[in-house]
Amino acid sequence: MHFIYLSCSTRRILAGLGSVFVLMFVLVCCGLFFPYSADPSSPRPKRIFVQVPQSLISDPESKCASSNHHLCHMRSHCSLSGPSHMSLYLRPHAGASLMGWSFGDGTPRFDLSGEYFVFYSHGLDAPAWSFWFEIQVNAPPDEGLISLAVSSHYFFGPDRRSEPLEALLKRFPAWAFPSSWVSTYHMYRY
Repeated sequence: MHFIYLSCSTRRILAGLGSVFVLMFVLVCCGLFFPYSADPSSPRPKRIFVQVPQSLISDPESKCASSNHHLCHMRSHCSLSGPSHMSLYLRPHAGASLMGWSFGDGTPRFDLSGEYFVFYSHGLDAPAWSFWFEIQVNAPPDEGLISLAVSSHYFFGPDRRSEPLEALLKRFPAWAFPSSWVSTYHMYRY
């Protein structure tokens, strides 16, 4: 931008830069300088990441093994099995707070929205992911104590593809190179 300060008139420089922008825009739109190609002699694919989420929000019928209620505390032990990449989301409702869990040093840390997040990754044929969390009840809850959600990403194996995903992939042009997988989202309220 320093060369603009040295010129007598910025109008000519801005007109020149604007002309170059318009010329390039026209050439790209007409296909002459389009950056992607499916031509086998000179392939230039565009990488696109595609997820097809399938979600389920359910009532307190869950996969948690047990819950122990003691006065103002509740400890829940859970066991999850699934693909190699899973995310756990815990969000205490009004009147409840997350006091401890079996991750890290046992002290929950959350982001600014008050939601707790844990990412879990493992190799093939791993055992079930077992953990616990403890909730303190500060006031009588209106809609339960906590929402627990699990997001799973199926990067390989037979569950990596689904009919909606295959239908979506067929809609991409030949120059696109979609990297795709199926992800699920299950949410439980307690």
